[in-house]
Amino acid sequence: MTHRLIHAGLIALGAAVIPAQAFAANFGFVRWPDYLDAYIFLLMIPVAIGFIWLKMTLPKGMSLLQVPKEQRTKSMTFVGYLTMAALISLMALIFIGMGLQRFAEL
Repeated sequence: MTHRLIHAGLIALGAAVIPAQAFAANFGFVRWPDYLDAYIFLLMIPVAIGFIWLKMTLPKGMSLLQVPKEQRTKSMTFVGYLTMAALISLMALIFIGMGLQRFAEL
């Protein structure tokens, strides 16, 4: 199973770094400059892989908050912290990009 996840991650990473014409993302209120597209999409990959990995390591039918601290494995805790760091970085980059886009529109 992890072998397939690694292949899917590598394929997504390869697709994300292929040079292409960049357009500024515009999702209504959320928009950022085109030069941040590659960084934002590359940060989405570890966030998605981290969430999938966390879901695979959880006991069946339980959420992360329902698992007692004594039953959490070291890998579950480590992946949780890495996913949280990647998600915080992704959100920070999106908010910084939104500010840069607004500044460029002035």
